[in-house]
Amino acid sequence: MPFASVEELLLVAAIVALGQIVYALAGFGSGMVSVSLFALAFGDLKFFVPVFLLLCLPTEVTVTWQSRRLQDWRRTALVLAAALPTLALGAWLLDTIDAGLLAFFLGLLIVVLGFYYLLLEAHLRLAFTRRWHLPAASAVGGILGGLFGVAGPPLIVYFKSLRLDKDAFRAALIGIWLCMTCVKIPMYAGLGMYSARSLWWALILLPASFAGARVGMRLHRAVSEAAFRRFTSLLLIASGVLLAVRNAPR
Repeated sequence: MPFASVEELLLVAAIVALGQIVYALAGFGSGMVSVSLFALAFGDLKFFVPVFLLLCLPTEVTVTWQSRRLQDWRRTALVLAAALPTLALGAWLLDTIDAGLLAFFLGLLIVVLGFYYLLLEAHLRLAFTRRWHLPAASAVGGILGGLFGVAGPPLIVYFKSLRLDKDAFRAALIGIWLCMTCVKIPMYAGLGMYSARSLWWALILLPASFAGARVGMRLHRAVSEAAFRRFTSLLLIASGVLLAVRNAPR
């Protein structure tokens, strides 16, 4: 979609930057924040999801390189083996199902996840220690990743159960998202979801992505992760409710 005014361009840049702040700080949340806010403001997910994927790549490469000593590539390979088939299914659904229905279910997903983070995370610690838990979480995450660019919820819950510290938790997730991005970009291209116009807008929005990532990396070192997650939970709940109500089936 072309942005009709400078104001629209600045709004999209702010959405991109906010997503990268969350991403670089916590290791997840960029799609939940940016995709939901973009859908709320513009509604054109088929344009934004592939573009935003390109904008996440610099953050993923930078954080993965910085945390390379914390990466467990064998575990990442197991995640990818389970997620790639369902990632393809999710990408195909994104290109075929009704956009309004897509936005409605995205809103519901964001609301549920936001309330979980806000109300239950500090008090309810789930333990996923069986061998099949990781591939199951990866397969469900693949569908969500292909559909919404939001593969995180099942894998986030799994890695929380491992009791990793902040740096190891972020490194585990970012390494997985980087590998998924490298698969999804050619997949979306094969489905015809990139064009000269979308690549041009990705280039224009790249400075906003870099700026947000820089801020997020500084916050990761300086700010309590728990406090920032409470803030993003409230943001996710508000945007998710509005998104679901606006696109509720009639």
